Amino acid sequence: MREVVIKTGSRLHFGLFALNPEHKRQFGGIGMMIDNPGVCVRVEPSDETTIIGDEAIVNRVNTFTSRFRETYPQTPPVQIEVSQFIPAHSGLGSGTQLALTVGTALAKLAGIDCSPIEIAIATGRGRRSAIGIHGFQRGGFLVDGGHSPNEAVGQIMQRVAVPADWRIVLISPNDAHGLSGQSELDAFGKLPPMPATLTTELRRLVSNEIVPALRAADFDGFTQSLHSFGQQIGQYFAPVQGGVFRSPQATNLAEALAANNIQAIVQSSWGPTICAFAESDVDVQRILSQLGDVSATVARPMNSGHAAKST
Repeated sequence: MREVVIKTGSRLHFGLFALNPEHKRQFGGIGMMIDNPGVCVRVEPSDETTIIGDEAIVNRVNTFTSRFRETYPQTPPVQIEVSQFIPAHSGLGSGTQLALTVGTALAKLAGIDCSPIEIAIATGRGRRSAIGIHGFQRGGFLVDGGHSPNEAVGQIMQRVAVPADWRIVLISPNDAHGLSGQSELDAFGKLPPMPATLTTELRRLVSNEIVPALRAADFDGFTQSLHSFGQQIGQYFAPVQGGVFRSPQATNLAEALAANNIQAIVQSSWGPTICAFAESDVDVQRILSQLGDVSATVARPMNSGHAAKST
């Protein structure tokens, strides 16, 4: 095998189900995969391991490669080229998608039989959310049931394909950034236990409204119930992120869009990225026309797993 190329998209995470020691299953939540921005990694044999790519991610790739080798020491020296990557600390699952892409490429080149879950564990991903791991493998909209203390990665309870003609406008505020590492742990540590009533309501929204609307391709039903989910989980996280949205600019944009009958606004993970759903390309243009100078990316649902090519 001369080279392996692995491509994947981004992970959106719309919020957790549980953050309370009294619950048997922690974290969980809902999210989906989108095609843009994405990750593309090419790996080929080499006399020594080298990494080619943007300076911002070379160290991350080196870390993931080293962790993968600790579990799979038979991995040979390689040249790793990262031609596309997801911006870090933007709420799009950049670390997990990069780790899985690199790990999958290394495994295929070396002939190692391991699953995305095993790669995630080896590279230190998935301690809270499993959506990015299962999304890398399967794509679609995913319901993560959470994980017990004895499980390393949460279980996916439901997977639903998202209508291919729907669009997601990713709005990138420039006045804040997402949390990760110790900052994220500190934020979780400051939060009170999530009330059981909130967990029950979030699960009810998903099972009774969000998923049925998605299965029926009911755009209004899906976006209205998802918006409600985002508002409620955002209120819970408000003490550590400053409001329903992490970014004041995002808050203002969401209010302006809502005033123009665009209600489907929800933050992904810790943000600062917020997502505006559109039923068609015409609606995309209507959203973009109201954003001013804020950066925005238009994405499509990704209803399949990562792409792999070997030569």
